[in-house]
Amino acid sequence: MNTLKQDDNNLIPLNIDGKEYSAILSGLNSKVFRSVDITALQNEPGWIFDDEERMEPWNLIGISEHRGCMVFYGPLVEGREFTSADLDLEKLNRMVHLFQALRNKKMSYQGFYSRGWIFLNDGRILLLPNSLMEFIRKSDNEKTRMLHWYPYNHPDHSGLKGLEFTAAILSATLLKGQHPYAPWKLKRITGTNNCAGAPSSVRTC
Repeated sequence: MNTLKQDDNNLIPLNIDGKEYSAILSGLNSKVFRSVDITALQNEPGWIFDDEERMEPWNLIGISEHRGCMVFYGPLVEGREFTSADLDLEKLNRMVHLFQALRNKKMSYQGFYSRGWIFLNDGRILLLPNSLMEFIRKSDNEKTRMLHWYPYNHPDHSGLKGLEFTAAILSATLLKGQHPYAPWKLKRITGTNNCAGAPSSVRTC
């Protein structure tokens, strides 16, 4: 039996036949299932970083479905998805330090999609796999991208070249208490999940 436990966090525990995993609530309709190349998504791991820039892979294991929405799951971790409402100086320092690590290691990086940054309870940061987050971002509706993608990324500087812009936006948001540019100026950017209700079971693919 497969069960999910859900609160307002998009990183949730998933139990499959007595084994615990962490699942990402994508908010995507399960009709998108047919367009998912799970093998391609599994080829690129996510990475867990500590403050010493040590890295540990986090690998996508599979896809499940709950009430018409897709969830992606991998090894069990505990933490919360980034939201600007939770941003403080300690988190900002850790993020800027990680930005520098990404540049130093010349890692694959598509841009800052806030749903792909997970602050773990043990003090580390999980960056979900680039290919997975690109798939979710491109499949998301425009409203969700307005919350989680456009506010943080320069339109003319993608990937690692845009990290300085993202760092500046986060710094200004923390300093001013709001995003520095319209149309996000008066918006509190929080997690978005279209899969409503506490799930009772999921179908695993």
